[in-house]
Amino acid sequence: MSAITAMLRRDLLIWLSYRTAVLAQVGSIFTILVLIYFVSHFMGSDPSRFGGQAADYFSFLLAGYVFGEVFSQTFLGFQESLRESQVNGTLEPLLLSRIRISTLILGSSVFRVALTLVRCTVYVGVAVVVFGYWHHANVPGVLLVLIVASVPCALYGVLAAAFVLKIKRGEPAVAAFIGANWILGGVLFPTTLLPTWVQPLAMALPFTEGLAGVRQALQGASLGTLVMPLMVLAGTCLVVGPLALMGFRLALRQAKLEGSLVQY
Repeated sequence: MSAITAMLRRDLLIWLSYRTAVLAQVGSIFTILVLIYFVSHFMGSDPSRFGGQAADYFSFLLAGYVFGEVFSQTFLGFQESLRESQVNGTLEPLLLSRIRISTLILGSSVFRVALTLVRCTVYVGVAVVVFGYWHHANVPGVLLVLIVASVPCALYGVLAAAFVLKIKRGEPAVAAFIGANWILGGVLFPTTLLPTWVQPLAMALPFTEGLAGVRQALQGASLGTLVMPLMVLAGTCLVVGPLALMGFRLALRQAKLEGSLVQY
């Protein structure tokens, strides 16, 4: 726990040292809300188009963007931290230390995810207080789906980190994964609008069931209604988890043998 706390403190101090970036992030919240508001009014608000996941397009798109950001950062957190350490020269001593892999993964991601959750809380608070949405939300259900859906995203992030160790530049694979989830995962529009042959691919992405479950919980769905998306997400974890951890361990072992941890 002390190692995780030290990593959290390090990332917080680095973030606070860039004051302009901090102000930009605060300003971006207002900008995104205005953008979503006007886009949603242009698209219309027929609730029958959203399969019970939203009352109108504004709440559909806002939930997709906000929680899609959480899932994205859960995926990106570890591999981005690993890449930064690779570039600034701290990766080798970090990976050669006695720190456990699980501690390294959690400690490297916790600040980025925590910061995104703060932004998420602000967005949701504005939606509830200013726009009057989600007053009957199933809050425990939202949190449960959010946690369960974040796990496969993090595991895919571990696979991305293995690419960083192996080929030093994992950006193409990362961009493809994030792009597929944002386009096919129901962030911007319901997955039912996708061609029939694409929908099975969309169902295999962690964003799809995660966002569907979160939106249903925001609409007040009971925990019983959320069983199906939770089971799909849990199944994804069981499949991806061993592959991700094994892949990262193999990539790390080979990088140590080759002495390539300092290369980037």
